[in-house]
Amino acid sequence: MRKLFFTTFVFLIALFLLFPGVSLAISIAATGGWSETIDKDDLVSGAGSDLKSSYESASGATLLTISGCTGDTDTWKVRVSRTDYNWHSNFVLYVRRGEDDYQAITTTDSDFFSGAGDTANIALQYKLTGMSVQIPPATYSTTITYTVVDTE
Repeated sequence: MRKLFFTTFVFLIALFLLFPGVSLAISIAATGGWSETIDKDDLVSGAGSDLKSSYESASGATLLTISGCTGDTDTWKVRVSRTDYNWHSNFVLYVRRGEDDYQAITTTDSDFFSGAGDTANIALQYKLTGMSVQIPPATYSTTITYTVVDTE
C-alpha cells in the first residue's frame, strides 16, 4: 500500500514539474440569480383580469466565469438544467446569453453555448412564462445548474 501511494505521489509531483501551467479541470462559477414577486400590481387590467404573460430579469442577473483552461484554444461547452422544488407545470423558464435567443431550461441537461479559453462575466438573462391567476398563490422555486464540459 505504501509503495502505491508513494508512486502516485511521485507521479503527481512529476506531472506538475513537467507541466506547471496545466490545470486538472475547467471550472465554472455562477454569481447572482433572479427572484420575482408577482402580486395584484401585475394584473393586466386590474381586478378580475389575468396576470402579465411573461416576466424578464435584468440583463446580467447571473454572471458566469469559466476558468482553468489550458489556453485560449482550450474549447468547452456549457450545459444548463433545472431542479424544481415547488414548480408549476404551466411555467416555462428561459435563459439567454447577451442578445442571443432565449432557450427553455428543462430538467435534463441541454447544450447552452460554447467557447474557448478562460472567460469572465458572461451575462445571462431569464424569462418566465405561463403565469395565470388560475395558478394557486405560493412560493415557487427552481435551481438552475450550469455545467462546463471540456471539448478539446
